[in-house]
Amino acid sequence: MEEQETTFANDTKEMCKVTEPLIIKWEDRSTTMPALVVNNVPDLLLGVLPLEGMDLIVDTVNQKLVGAHGNKPVYRV
Repeated sequence: MEEQETTFANDTKEMCKVTEPLIIKWEDRSTTMPALVVNNVPDLLLGVLPLEGMDLIVDTVNQKLVGAHGNKPVYRV
């Protein structure tokens, strides 16, 4: 769709392409949003906005995604 300057957590900046909205699914949950195309990144990174959109949090102890409010997503309008 376009390009925008993006600042990463390590304070580096890069021009990244922005896609049209994508459908992101995990188990019985989904959300729709644009994504950034980042150069030279070997792994896919799922950011906080898609996690919030699917009402998920990261369980760091067990290293997995879990529902922020139990087994059923809570969607806010």
